[in-house]
Amino acid sequence: MAKINLPLQLVAYQFNYADDLDKALFQIVESGFIDIESFKATAEKTNKKLIESIQENAYREIWKEFHNSFCEETEFVERFLKITTNAMSSISAANLSSSVRLLRELGERTKASELIEVFVSKNLELGCLNYLDKYDDFNHEIDDELIESVTTALNNSPNLEPTREFLIRVCKSYDASEEDQSRMSQITESDFYDFFKEESGEPWRKLLKQSSGEHAESNAKSALKKIAQESKLNEVRLKRLGLD
Repeated sequence: MAKINLPLQLVAYQFNYADDLDKALFQIVESGFIDIESFKATAEKTNKKLIESIQENAYREIWKEFHNSFCEETEFVERFLKITTNAMSSISAANLSSSVRLLRELGERTKASELIEVFVSKNLELGCLNYLDKYDDFNHEIDDELIESVTTALNNSPNLEPTREFLIRVCKSYDASEEDQSRMSQITESDFYDFFKEESGEPWRKLLKQSSGEHAESNAKSALKKIAQESKLNEVRLKRLGLD
């Protein structure tokens, strides 16, 4: 959509920002013509953003209420659950982990698990579910049950890249994405073992080196230690790569 210069009359009324819906309305006024389908899509998108903003604000406010008042427990828990559930498509894994932790501290373990189920289901449906590390970019700890539930959901997804193809792709790339790094941390020792035993070549050797060093994924390193114990030849090979 073309850039819109706000009329001076609107600026005089301190209307200094126009969203996509405002711009679509300006276009209609200027052209005298309305593209119904385009306008409807813009209106729906703007409405979705507005609803999400309201839900995010409600989520922030309920946490302020927790920190800044002695609210009644039963009523608070009910509202906390409703508000958190409504905001599920826009809150982060770290936010959810904080919510889950609070519910568990209040003895609401079942409700905490139900929140995790909603988070996983909603974000899987939206295509926004990603593998999770133990900590996020801001060093917030992510809940273990949440990590396990996300991993299970993604591993069972029909669109998941098979483990073998995933490992080969990551080994060939120069710089793995955060999501790829998170998935690497969720691969089991058994899957690493099978890959190391069944594959060969340059990508395979690159992963061997990565998995032998100090900062290797623990499951990958455990798989290599298991392989090293199978023969003296394997032990020598892997020691040369730095496996302790």
